[in-house]
Order: sequence, then structure tokens, then C-alpha cells
Amino acid sequence: MVRDEIVHAFAAVASPETDQALLRAVSRPEKAMRRVAGLELAHRGVHPKDPELKRIIQEQIEEYETVVKDVRADVPEDHAFLGDIDAKRGEADKAQTEYRFALKLDPDLPQVRIGLGTLLAQRGEIDAAAEQFNAAAALLPASPVPAFNLGVLYQQAKRPQEAIPHFTRALEIDPTHAEALYYFALARLDTGAPQAAVDLLTKLVSSQPRNPLAHYQLGRAYEASGDRTGARNEYSKAVSIAPSLAEAQSALAKLGT
Repeated sequence: MVRDEIVHAFAAVASPETDQALLRAVSRPEKAMRRVAGLELAHRGVHPKDPELKRIIQEQIEEYETVVKDVRADVPEDHAFLGDIDAKRGEADKAQTEYRFALKLDPDLPQVRIGLGTLLAQRGEIDAAAEQFNAAAALLPASPVPAFNLGVLYQQAKRPQEAIPHFTRALEIDPTHAEALYYFALARLDTGAPQAAVDLLTKLVSSQPRNPLAHYQLGRAYEASGDRTGARNEYSKAVSIAPSLAEAQSALAKLGT
């Protein structure tokens, strides 16, 4: 999902060592090594600044596209892989085409459903995205991801009441899911249940004590529940962790000393 507001707090940690190893491999003379490394870098969304490395990676993608078109057109996993690469490169229309073709070949690909649903959500096509996430949920009953994505979909569409059951489901599957705790708390705040938000965010900051946005939102929840001291403490923690977090600075200033 598009979650710009918490990208730094919850971003998946990529391995710089792995990226550097792939960047070294993509410029090696062995063609097979270049192809594997180039495609993996593209799939991981790594965008090197070096023009020559960019050229090599683009070359590998174009060669792979030709192979898929001419030799492996009936392999859904190849179309799904290309869709992932296109999505990482910001080519949403191409990604949708590849995802839909993959699903035409095999409708039971949950990760493709999630990828397509994510693209549709980014376009504001809420119902169409929900259809894909629901299909993924049926295929992945033990994964919290589809339910979480449904929750975020409705929360960001300003439909928090519809988001709540999906966050509940995600946390039933994985009670420690950090982003589900965060977004569920926002939904509870938006539906007038600040104490429920306090409970969720307290659990989150206990596992992520250096997450400034979690502390900031906990401050909001305390303030909404009438606990100004608790709010001030959490806003202060958020500012101490991330001094540039303007929302926390403003909220702390409004509370005063």
C-alpha cells in the first residue's frame, strides 16, 4: 500500500551488503551472472546512480522481456516477476498488464493479487482493489497481509469503520504485526475510541520504543482521552527521537508546559 507517512518508521530493512554484492555482480563479464544480478536488482527496486550500471540493468530487463514474450509466454510466474519489476520502476500500466496476464494463466497466485490490488489502490479504485485483496485472503488464510491491506485500503479511503474488522483479523493472525497495530489505532481514533487506540499504541511502542510516529500517535490518543500528561510525555519522546517531526513539535507546543 501507499503509506508515505510511516515509510521511515516501518520500512522493510533491505540488506545493503546484498545490494552491493549484486551491483558488483551486474558488471561482471559472465552474461548469466549479469542477467541474474540485473533482474534481482530491478526486482528489489534498487536504482543505481551510475549510468553504466543503469544501462546494464535495463539491458537485462529488456532481454528478459523478449524471452518471456517469445519463449515463456505461458508461464504465469514470469509475467508476475515482470509485473513486480514494472511496479518497482513506477510503470504502473505495464505492471497491471503483466499481473492481469499472469492471473489469466493462473488465478490462484496470491502475491499477484496483492500486487495488482496495491496498484489499483494507488489509483483510488477501492472496490477493485478490495476484490483482489479478498481473493488473496482466500488463498492465504494464515497470512495477515491481505487483511492488513484491506484495512489500510479502507482507512486511507476515510472509511475507518470498514477498516476495523480487517485490522482485527490481521491481528488475530499475527498479534505482533506492527503496522496493523499502528493503523488499527488510527482507525480507532477516527471512530471515537481513543482508549482503544492507547492500548494498541502502548503495545506497539513496547516493541518499537524508537518509533517516533508511534509515540506521536500515542500522544494524540492520550490527548483525545483527556490525559494531557500522557500526551505531553509521548509528544516529547517523539521529538527526542525525531526532532524534525513537525506534527509532534506542533502538538507539544500547543499543550504547553
